[in-house]
Amino acid sequence: MTLVILRLYKAAMRKAKVIAILSSFLLLTSCATTSMSRRPPAWVNKGTVGFPGDKGEYFYGRGIAMKSLNPIIAWEKADHRARVNLSKGIDIYVASFLADFMEERPDYFNPALTASDEFTKSVTKEISETVLRGCEIYKRWRDEEGTAYSLARMPRSMTNNAFMGMLERDRNKIFSEIKAEEALRKLDEELKKRDIREKAMWEKINKMGEGGEGTK
Repeated sequence: MTLVILRLYKAAMRKAKVIAILSSFLLLTSCATTSMSRRPPAWVNKGTVGFPGDKGEYFYGRGIAMKSLNPIIAWEKADHRARVNLSKGIDIYVASFLADFMEERPDYFNPALTASDEFTKSVTKEISETVLRGCEIYKRWRDEEGTAYSLARMPRSMTNNAFMGMLERDRNKIFSEIKAEEALRKLDEELKKRDIREKAMWEKINKMGEGGEGTK
């Protein structure tokens, strides 16, 4: 009798593990489109570049994880690496924009704060943390060898809002007291101009027929 109960218990535990694994898999795949086709989607080879189909509306990051005995672990690794890759790309975007603006208008900023690289690093770090929390896993694909690919994305507008929100919050520390309002207005204008230029670039690429597959 005891042996029968033990066998039933072990069978029940195995069933519970299978259910847990399936539940985790469904949770992971519910937020993204997962493709199992043999042909890799266009985004697998494009990596972190923008896609003409969305007219430059998003930032992207791609993550890759080798085959694992547990496919869910492979997806988790690929998702995490995609988010990190995305945040690094946005770091570069924010840092270059801020550096250019500070060079053009040093009179807007508090010289004691902006004299070193620490200011730019602190800004990009905060934006990165926002990206890691707010981005979505948009696409997934797995090749025949079991390698998992994930594509994270975040709207450009959300990134810009996070950037401007941080500057607005710390305006008294970052900007010259008498020019804070003007500086914030100019920064917002320059961000919008950059977005327009980049969207126009992707529109041009789209018309030329390059990258027509978009993120499919």
